[in-house]
Amino acid sequence: MENETLKALIESVRGIHPHAEITVIEDLFQKELVHFTIAEDKRKRGFGSDRVSVTAFRKAYSEFVERKTFLSLAHQQKTSNGFAVHLNDVLAKENAFYELVERDALLCSWLAKVPPCWITDEALIKLAGPKILETRSCLRARKLDFKIGFQAQTGDVFTVVGALFSPEGLMGMAIDCKAGKDIPALISAALDGISFWATIIMNRLDQTGIILINDQGLGDWEPSSHFEYYLDKSYLPNWFLSGAQEVLHLKPFDVHF
Repeated sequence: MENETLKALIESVRGIHPHAEITVIEDLFQKELVHFTIAEDKRKRGFGSDRVSVTAFRKAYSEFVERKTFLSLAHQQKTSNGFAVHLNDVLAKENAFYELVERDALLCSWLAKVPPCWITDEALIKLAGPKILETRSCLRARKLDFKIGFQAQTGDVFTVVGALFSPEGLMGMAIDCKAGKDIPALISAALDGISFWATIIMNRLDQTGIILINDQGLGDWEPSSHFEYYLDKSYLPNWFLSGAQEVLHLKPFDVHF
């Protein structure tokens, strides 16, 4: 039944967006995890991950539509911060709010050079289960590792960040950031994001074990530019990985939809 639903969804999307390229990516570190990408070009691209293929595809399509819509409103919107798409208007507003809080937390802490407060493995296992150690073991076999922690707390909303790096200097860093109130869910989402980026990165290894960085067009600062920039080990922000002793607390702010 799931395969039939997925096939129908893909056919529907191809009918609406005939030039969109749909790709399914098998995760190298969490075998039950499925990733989809839907893209027309570098700027109109959506990613989705989940343990259910249909849900992963819907997430990717939502982000794809979100980016296409934002670009069509570029003359009205200076930034995509706080921009979200959902079939349910209540959930669209909730996602937009969390996305705005996440961007605010990341930008404020980044510009002030306040690193995340990293969570110990013991605490991560209590919150997200044994998949923490299982994924770490798989990553370390590929000379990679990760940290998950609190970027900031804004009122009763937490921003959780996952950082993927290489203790052996194979790469710089890739991060995945989420905001919300359900801490175990945020940690699981960060781990899934780490697994996704690690899969993308491992698929770029050349025959000598060097990660290929796509620096073409970095000057144009496409959505993928930050990923490519910090993937280069020359730009690894060691202060970010060092960690803070306490969680950064930010003041809540009013939002308008």
